[in-house]
Amino acid sequence: MSESERLSVGAHGLPISLAEVLAGIESDGCGVRCFGGLFWRAYHAARLNDISDAEKAGEGYVERLSLAI
Repeated sequence: MSESERLSVGAHGLPISLAEVLAGIESDGCGVRCFGGLFWRAYHAARLNDISDAEKAGEGYVERLSLAI
């Protein structure tokens, strides 16, 4: 479907990154409602840190991370 066709039937695209997922959960308050404020803030901060680390590390980050685990 084209973007206009999706919008005409009320369908929205899925997030394509962890950052988009976190932003969606944060914006509708679902994280706090489902997990509580303290846990959600800690989890959200940790995932944002993961995103930042991955961006700084560049290509091959996932492969290097999997070797370290």
